[in-house]
Amino acid sequence: MSRKDREPRWSYSRWILWSVLAFFASPPTFAAVDHIEVIDRKPYQEGRVFPGAGTYEVIHGRAWFRLDPHNKANLRIVDLNLAPRDASGLVEFSTDFVLVRPVNAIDSTLLYDVVNRGGGVTGMLNYVIDPTQKPPFIDTGFLQRNGFSVLTSAWEWDVTPEEGDNQALVFKPPVASDHGHRITGKVANEFTVDKPADIASFVGIDYRRSGKARSMSTANIVIPSS
Repeated sequence: MSRKDREPRWSYSRWILWSVLAFFASPPTFAAVDHIEVIDRKPYQEGRVFPGAGTYEVIHGRAWFRLDPHNKANLRIVDLNLAPRDASGLVEFSTDFVLVRPVNAIDSTLLYDVVNRGGGVTGMLNYVIDPTQKPPFIDTGFLQRNGFSVLTSAWEWDVTPEEGDNQALVFKPPVASDHGHRITGKVANEFTVDKPADIASFVGIDYRRSGKARSMSTANIVIPSS
């Protein structure tokens, strides 16, 4: 396809990307989308045609934001004043996103998908269970047949990206420092165990890559008194 043939499609995609990513710019914190980076785009399900909606595409990208640490609305963000700043005195950070949208402009509804451990969950709406099949999960294409666009963005930093369309989406926050020195200290984490044990497992960093929960010795766990 020639550049001339692609231009109308890119113009529309650029418009919708700016529109949906403006969702991130929430007034309470005065975050502003500075720019977006399209990393990859490809046909959804190898160009499958959905009746009434046509074909879909998957756009992987990264949205870049800038925050004013002196803005009163941003003062509640912990240690924002200790984060690195650009030449304009603003704090920059980014988040990965995936947009699944009809290739052709149609009237539709945008769904915002909040990730779990770096992966979207809205896609489960497409599946039904057929116990006669193996595996029993059948993709009905519900979201695409009804023309939905789905935007998924990251909010978790402690996940590891994977290869392919199911890669983890990662939030990349600014790293605070004390005049260039690392800030260290104790952190609190709350989790529930089924029964008393010397070792407690939890899902943490690198879980997606290893597929295993980590183990923590209870010897280093402080249990507050009631």
